[in-house]
Amino acid sequence: MTRAMQALTEELRANATLPNASVTSGRRDADERGRIAAVRLEEAVAVEAQKTVRWTAWQRWFAVVGAIILVGNFGLGIYLAFGR
Repeated sequence: MTRAMQALTEELRANATLPNASVTSGRRDADERGRIAAVRLEEAVAVEAQKTVRWTAWQRWFAVVGAIILVGNFGLGIYLAFGR
């Protein structure tokens, strides 16, 4: 009887440690997934930063002058079309 109780106790202890191991493994997996997600997010931000187009000073100046000329021509066209 004592041996049967000891065997049952040992079996219960062995079975009780299995869920703890899987929970710990699950935590490790979740931590690892979190680290992988963080690294992928950083990579995506780096790629997006490289795709961002920066205008130089002369390009901005050219765009402003072009916009002023465009607005002036549009105003002149309206004036000539309806002003006479």
